[in-house]
Amino acid sequence: MKGISSKWAILILCGFVVALRIAFILIKPEIGDPLWMDSLNYNRIAHNIMIGNGFAIWHTPTVFVAPLYPLFLAGIYKLFGVHYILVKVIQILLSGLTAWIVFYIAKRLYNETVGFITLVLFALHPALIAIPAYLYNETLNILLLCVAILFLIRAFQEPYKWLDWALAGFFLGVSTLVKGSTQMFPLFLLGIMLCFSAFRRYWRKWFLFFMVFCMVLIPWTVRNYIHFNVFLPVATGSGEVLWTGNYLPFDGEHRHDETIAKIDELAGGKSLIERNRILAKEAKKMILENPWAIMRLMMKKFYRFWFQVYKNVPTGYDRPPSLLFSLGLGIIHLLVLITAVIGMIRTHWRRLDIWIPVLFGAYYTAIHVVTLATPRYRLPLIPLVLIFSSLGISVILSNMKVRFIHGRKAKENIDEI
Repeated sequence: MKGISSKWAILILCGFVVALRIAFILIKPEIGDPLWMDSLNYNRIAHNIMIGNGFAIWHTPTVFVAPLYPLFLAGIYKLFGVHYILVKVIQILLSGLTAWIVFYIAKRLYNETVGFITLVLFALHPALIAIPAYLYNETLNILLLCVAILFLIRAFQEPYKWLDWALAGFFLGVSTLVKGSTQMFPLFLLGIMLCFSAFRRYWRKWFLFFMVFCMVLIPWTVRNYIHFNVFLPVATGSGEVLWTGNYLPFDGEHRHDETIAKIDELAGGKSLIERNRILAKEAKKMILENPWAIMRLMMKKFYRFWFQVYKNVPTGYDRPPSLLFSLGLGIIHLLVLITAVIGMIRTHWRRLDIWIPVLFGAYYTAIHVVTLATPRYRLPLIPLVLIFSSLGISVILSNMKVRFIHGRKAKENIDEI
């Protein structure tokens, strides 16, 4: 598809992305309770911002979560009033914009056909349909992360364009202020550059990327230092997830009430900063005292991160879905992974830009295997996996087409004889 027809096809498919998600929240209005789990804390902070209490949960400044998603909610509430359904609709529109960005990533890495297949898969993927219905930071984070990845890919494709490196650093910084998982990615990328000569020649551009990234984080880091007298670029909680993901009696799982009770036993009544330090210290102690058990647990967490389908509701309690529903989710996820592997096998790995999605995948996998792994945490990687899956599907379809053509020609030759 070229010209106007191609542009219209993109618009129609992005509209399909939005329509499916609108249909989902209409059919399942009870999904995404705004007063449960993470949503409750985001809303508390957003309401405090609105009434002039600043970035606070209980009328005092907090570093419990990254700042931009509560600010995003506060902005919507300030402009339009507190209407949770409107937040969901806005997040659905952001999901449609993300689909458009992912199309261009796929097109830039491969071709337009792979881009269109990726758009279709993005539209139909169950997790990507459901997540905008939750007042979680993933929808906004995925959009900003995909924009950062697009600019980083452009930077490696056309390294003389310094602006792309700066924009990649800017959007990765903004994404990190939505969800702090990526705050160490620039250093991870530097490590890759130092280890592999093919990447090493880009270190000057990396420095620009890193400086812009840091400039985005500096205002919030300064605010945290002023209020809490600690160097904290995004939010507290790293110690808590490290402890939770390595607590052997709970098999490295967050068991909601049980986990909260145990954390209160260890660090109850302490400030968030002090609690984070205590839990980090306890986690390091467990890891050093039980290295082999921790290694086995890390293998389990790798499985949970990449192969487990979501089985818990936001309250942390088990839900009883039908066997058919669970089986369907599992089959869809497995097919995506299989076709993604096929796509990766057929990829030309000499191109450095192709490595960008893989590096993000390796980074996310590493941090969650070391800390806490749940299916929700792999959501930022799903659009990238779908690109490789689309390439795999494209390869399968091309092979089927070739076999069909050869089969017809062979039949015609036999008929002529």
